[in-house]
Amino acid sequence: MTSEPSMIHNAGSYSFSFAKENIHVTLDRIREKQGRVTANITVILAAHGLGEPIVSHINFNLTSVGGRKAIVTRLNEPDPWEHYFWERIIDTVCTMTLTKLHEGAPVITVGSLEEAERARYRLG
Repeated sequence: MTSEPSMIHNAGSYSFSFAKENIHVTLDRIREKQGRVTANITVILAAHGLGEPIVSHINFNLTSVGGRKAIVTRLNEPDPWEHYFWERIIDTVCTMTLTKLHEGAPVITVGSLEEAERARYRLG
């Protein structure tokens, strides 16, 4: 079982700290398009010494089961014998981020308005 993370939202990025596991996850460059929410993920496992990222700036789809599984598979590669609950950690991070993103009123797209008619004459 994993601990409940602390979350910090700062200028379009979300940082999560799992204190008990000494794991830090950051999601940035978050984009939402046609129902897909993508982000770059960086995971630091501070228990391994200097706290260098074990996954760094990998883009994935937060709303996709396959995208989440690919990240979990990648996280299991460095030390497969060391058991962390990566699936739960990634699901928690994705769920908390999506919940925070969808707070408030929905976004209204105004970029699809018709272009105004151009002027016939130009005064110079």
